[in-house]
Amino acid sequence: MSRRRKALHRSILPDPRFHSTLVTELVGVVLKQGKKTIAEQIVYTALDLLDKKVEGKETPLEKFEMCLENIKPRVEVKSRRVGGANYQVPMEVAPDRAKALALRWLLDAARNRNEVSNSCAQAQNYPRERLASKAGLFCIYAECRECHPRSCHPRPVVLEPKAIGSIVLSD
Repeated sequence: MSRRRKALHRSILPDPRFHSTLVTELVGVVLKQGKKTIAEQIVYTALDLLDKKVEGKETPLEKFEMCLENIKPRVEVKSRRVGGANYQVPMEVAPDRAKALALRWLLDAARNRNEVSNSCAQAQNYPRERLASKAGLFCIYAECRECHPRSCHPRPVVLEPKAIGSIVLSD
């Protein structure tokens, strides 16, 4: 980090289909080796599959935002040096960092599924991870728990997969 001045945030243009900067950020996270059109195809296919698999009258973008809210961390631990000793201190996560962590964890969980690694299979893995995040299940929450094991996470961490329809998150 620079000690001179704060880094300026670039303005992100919204994507052409949903007119959302969040989808543009997701495309940027999915992007590999500069192949943006392939990343856009993966994201749009995943959002279409998510829209088909999750019931409700919301748009695919609203469903995705709800799932992303379930993934976002609220608290993380940071190391602080006090009197010659290092302590793990729980601190609130900034909204931009929480969104970046959630997108990164979603991508890692979808990529770590033991399935074919082409773009079509990857597009199918994203809705599965989003469904799991909507239900509060395994991969992403385990990742979140690894990120800040000593902090007080507001949601329970469930490590065994359960039926999506039978779980209701309460915040």
